[in-house]
Amino acid sequence: MKKLIGVGLTLVLLASSSGPLIAIAQDGARKPLPGQGVLCSWAIMAAVAEIGRKCHAGENPELQAELDGAVARIDAYVLAYSDPAMTPAAVEEFKRFQGHTDTPAATMCVPGDRETMYQRLAQVGPDVIRTTTDDILERPGNPTWGDCL
Repeated sequence: MKKLIGVGLTLVLLASSSGPLIAIAQDGARKPLPGQGVLCSWAIMAAVAEIGRKCHAGENPELQAELDGAVARIDAYVLAYSDPAMTPAAVEEFKRFQGHTDTPAATMCVPGDRETMYQRLAQVGPDVIRTTTDDILERPGNPTWGDCL
């Protein structure tokens, strides 16, 4: 089992007979501090949304809409709760750097970790992405990286 995101709900990579898959497991031991793991989740969602946009255009519109929605919700959270305050320009720069928005498709659309993350989130589907994002953003607090990859 490989931990990918350590927040209220833990995103884990589990092995099965058909290969790795992503599952969401409740961490009943403790709730993270408000804002913990928000930046990590934001970076992952921004990168995976960009993979979907550049490498899987039109293949799974419901998934793409949920990924884009998750990124937009995290954008709003970061703008509202960052201390010191983050500007809209800083939000765009974070997504450019972490989400690779300026990386050409020819470079981005190759087998590797980003494509694997996209495929795993496609397997679990939009509802899991929405629920996980809800849990990460449920408590106002200064966004931090938290326990990440």
